[in-house]
Amino acid sequence: MSQKAFFSAVWEQSRSWVYVIFIVVLLSIALLVYQTQVVAPETEKLLQRQSSLQKKLQNRNNKLVESGVPVSAVEQMEKDLNEFSSLIPEKQKFADFIGDLFHWADQTGLNIRQISYQPKIDKETSYLHYGSNFSVQGPYRQLKKFIHLLENSDRILIIEKIGLTGKRSKNSSASVTLQIDLTTLFQEGSK
Repeated sequence: MSQKAFFSAVWEQSRSWVYVIFIVVLLSIALLVYQTQVVAPETEKLLQRQSSLQKKLQNRNNKLVESGVPVSAVEQMEKDLNEFSSLIPEKQKFADFIGDLFHWADQTGLNIRQISYQPKIDKETSYLHYGSNFSVQGPYRQLKKFIHLLENSDRILIIEKIGLTGKRSKNSSASVTLQIDLTTLFQEGSK
């Protein structure tokens, strides 16, 4: 049997194995090219970024040590700031805040006729400050309860200005008008 006949016989009997081996070799070459052209450069970028972040962290720690402020105090400040930020809802929740005001007024038997508000962005913190102005009228005891509900709200509310005016009616019951300006904070974008 000649060599040519031998290779022809092998080719005829194991052609599918030769194709499989050929495909495996091509796949190995393709994976090698992908690894050298895509994975290796991306890995290098990530290693450089990790190194850069480690240097920044080391510089931050060095500055903290030089400042004399204990690292634990700085970590506590960061934790407190993050907690504070989590208490500030997104601006889409402003309608809920207005609903809360009306709910509190209703709870105390008061009526809010009109609320005016003015949004303003604080450039330093990027929080959206909503200044609100409204008045309610009723007996002093109910107004006091309304202020109490405002003060005990889970929301961050800043009472900027408060004014009381009163008048006696014919049946000698005093009616007091409470004019209030308050500010609440919202996140401009998503958290």
